[in-house]
Amino acid sequence: DQSESEGAGAGAEKKLNRPRPVEGEGTICIWEKKGKRYEGRKEGRKKRKEKKKKKEKRERDRKEGRERGKERGRKRKGEMKKEKKNRGRKTGREMKSKERKRTKRKREKKRETGGANFLHGSARQMPGTTTPTPPARWELCGQEGERCSQ
Repeated sequence: DQSESEGAGAGAEKKLNRPRPVEGEGTICIWEKKGKRYEGRKEGRKKRKEKKKKKEKRERDRKEGRERGKERGRKRKGEMKKEKKNRGRKTGREMKSKERKRTKRKREKKRETGGANFLHGSARQMPGTTTPTPPARWELCGQEGERCSQ
């Protein structure tokens, strides 16, 4: 039987999270967990059997080309890498239209102010000021440091 061989491997964890026995019962194998009563040995075997059944079903489904939720959601490594790059930001597809509009507004605003947070590497300094100008988008006019769009 599998149960003995499995118990040997995961000895340390098993001791920690073993549910307490029900009071008044002489046997150790009956216990209560989240309000339900379990009989140790049998319950474990049943669970394992169910797991095995699910696994077999999954294999069958895969052979027949049916996709289940989890498998369908799995991504290729390249896609994952791409996603990692947008550090915690949503892509356009994931946003609701309201969010999309908001981010668009924000971006426009940043472009207007021409702040360093919009420009990244290509930031040129404007003469006489410490604010970078977006290249070729603004030209200087009047006093130094004043910007006007073309």
